[in-house]
Amino acid sequence: MFIKSYSCNRFAGIKDKDITFEKGLNVILGPNESGKSTIIDGIHSTLFKNIKLKKNNNLDINFTNRYMPKPDGDSIDGNVIISIENKEFEIYKEWGIGEKIHLISPDGSVIKSENTIDDILKKLLLFGEGTYSNIVFAKQRELKAAISNLAGNKEVTNEINSLLRNTIMELDGVSIDVLEQKIESQLTDLLKRWDLEKNYPENNKGINNPYKTGIGKILELFYRKEELNLQMNEANRSETKFEEICSLIKDNDNQISTLKSRKEELEKIEDDVNTRLTVDLELKIIEKDLEELALVNKEWPRSTLLLEQYKEQGETINSKRLIYDEELKDFEQLKEKKELEIKLENINTIDLKIFQIRKDLDGIGIITKENIDNISKIEKDILTLETTMSAGIMILKMTKFDLDGNIYISKDLDEKTLLEKEKEFRANGMIRIEYENKFKLEIKTGELDFEQLKENYIQLQEKLKDLLISLNIKSLEEGKLNKEKIDSLINDEKDFIKQKSIHLGEISLEELIHKINEMKDIILSRDKVEIENDILELNSLEMKLGIDEQTLENKVKLWIEKYIDEDNLLDILLEERVKVNEKKKQLENLVPLPEDFLTAEDFKNVLKQVKDNYEKCSENQIDLKTKYYEAQNNLLDISYEELKVLYEQTSLEFKKNLDRANHLLKIKKIFLETKEDLVSDPMDSLVKEFSRVLSFITSGDYNLGQINENFEIRLESQSRGFMEIDILSAGTYDAVTLALRFSILKHIYGARNGYVCLDDCLVDLDPIRKQQSVNLIQDFAKDNQVIFTTCDPQTAELLGGNIINL
Repeated sequence: MFIKSYSCNRFAGIKDKDITFEKGLNVILGPNESGKSTIIDGIHSTLFKNIKLKKNNNLDINFTNRYMPKPDGDSIDGNVIISIENKEFEIYKEWGIGEKIHLISPDGSVIKSENTIDDILKKLLLFGEGTYSNIVFAKQRELKAAISNLAGNKEVTNEINSLLRNTIMELDGVSIDVLEQKIESQLTDLLKRWDLEKNYPENNKGINNPYKTGIGKILELFYRKEELNLQMNEANRSETKFEEICSLIKDNDNQISTLKSRKEELEKIEDDVNTRLTVDLELKIIEKDLEELALVNKEWPRSTLLLEQYKEQGETINSKRLIYDEELKDFEQLKEKKELEIKLENINTIDLKIFQIRKDLDGIGIITKENIDNISKIEKDILTLETTMSAGIMILKMTKFDLDGNIYISKDLDEKTLLEKEKEFRANGMIRIEYENKFKLEIKTGELDFEQLKENYIQLQEKLKDLLISLNIKSLEEGKLNKEKIDSLINDEKDFIKQKSIHLGEISLEELIHKINEMKDIILSRDKVEIENDILELNSLEMKLGIDEQTLENKVKLWIEKYIDEDNLLDILLEERVKVNEKKKQLENLVPLPEDFLTAEDFKNVLKQVKDNYEKCSENQIDLKTKYYEAQNNLLDISYEELKVLYEQTSLEFKKNLDRANHLLKIKKIFLETKEDLVSDPMDSLVKEFSRVLSFITSGDYNLGQINENFEIRLESQSRGFMEIDILSAGTYDAVTLALRFSILKHIYGARNGYVCLDDCLVDLDPIRKQQSVNLIQDFAKDNQVIFTTCDPQTAELLGGNIINL
């Protein structure tokens, strides 16, 4: 187990602190009054100090005076996270005006009961507050008092020497066997037939199937508690039922009395109200007829005048319709003229394109497929002659000649040229050599008539040249391109002629032009959409006018059928008014309708409802009386409240005996674990370890002389013999107390890991003892956690570990 972190918002003079500790050695370094000791006090208080501070308790008063912020602070707090076997437990406490506490367990659950948290901490921390205060958290300046406390604090000595040994001492020497028998006897009396693990009777024999005999105190109390719980539930049910019936009877009585008074009150005026209801109905019918007559009398003259206005509006609509129709006709004629003009414009554009095509054709000249084929044949024949004359290859080279004149040479179809010395000539079919007019030599290959071939070749070249000139082209390829261009232009011309025909349709161009010229020029003041919208509005108005006129004519026709004329209608109206006055006088002679009723019909409905409710309540009262006597007979002899008191007392007694049994089981467990050690000296291992550590720190100057179970210590010095620790120097006393603390810690921690908080205990030691003490602290920190506070940087550096600067 080790302390992982400590934090607080405010504790004494420190605030907003958040310190993380490591396993092993931690050194809190800071100047005096920087809060080192306050941090240790904060950790100790968070682990052990109750959050409720009493004003009449000296310890709580001292705690408040010492740690509550001055002058106006009203709360302090602390948060500690401890790690046990890699599981973290977080404890938070707040003292003062807002008392708060919670413990967060490793599974994330939050506990806020202080008693439950104290029980958990006792199990986690292994030892009580006394051991931690006097050994783990004790300050160096308080160690002398701490050693005295060890001798007088039963809890601390008990935890160090074992609970059982202290119990035996308190029992004034009772034998182990007698004690063991007493523990077993008490456990049997308490736990007989009780399953502690299930916290329930053995074999699940609860209150519905209980043991009859041979049960322990806990099971007896459990049965008694459960029986009282059953009786209490039954009493609660029967008393609740009885109270409900009584309440219903009382409410029903009140309701019957109220309904009876109301019924009698309304029945006194029932006859007049019935008469009023009849007269009211007749009056409403007459008033409705009168209202209708008054409306007809008002509307008849108005309707006659309105019908005349409808006829006038109809004539106005017809006049406007003629104007709108003429505007639409002009719009259509103008539209037709524009369409003809666009058609003429398109035709003129097509004529221009046809003219351009014909002009382009005249510029190209006509060339036919036969012309192309003829040119192709001539070029093929020329190529054939060239191939024939190129059938063989002859090579000529004049290496030596000595003549006064020039020698000329011609080859194949080429003209003659001057023969040069050492120049090589090549020919395919013929070579001719001439020397002025004195010498002529002709060399041919094969049996070809080369002269005839040459003549034919020249004729074909001339024929091709003349044909190309006649067609105004330079080559066969140009002729083919011209032919394709001519064909394309001719096709375009045909397409345009067809388009022109489509545009004209069945009329000629002259007829189209004539028709356009005949149409008059029309200027419109608005567009077609506006005209059509006006026509639509006119149609809608005409339709509405027609419907209104027809409706009004039908209404006047009905009035004439019903009332004949307006004069007769007025006579009928006066007669109905006389009837109204007569009915109103009749109502005035009746008893007035109560103010809480709007109509006589409301009165009748309410009276009927009151009578029905009165009868129902009267019938219900008989049934409630029967239920009242049944509920009264079901009441128990003892009340629910009396049973509740007995149940709570029994539950408390049950819990006390259960707690006592668990406590005895813990004692029994410790008793059995340490039974063999009780007959030997429990201080032996502590004495040996203390002697070893003291000798180590003092380099053999001091050894342990005596130490008893109450921690009364005597030392032995090689030079001065036996002596009490009270007379030691400050340095030697610090060495003794340090050795005792580590010996006790090793004794109580055993194989478990723990921690210790050391207020600078090296101040008064000489260099040798200081180094030995540092070695002792570092060795202890290998398996445990040490939190060391000091204001000396050299001491912090000497110790090493996790340095925490304040």
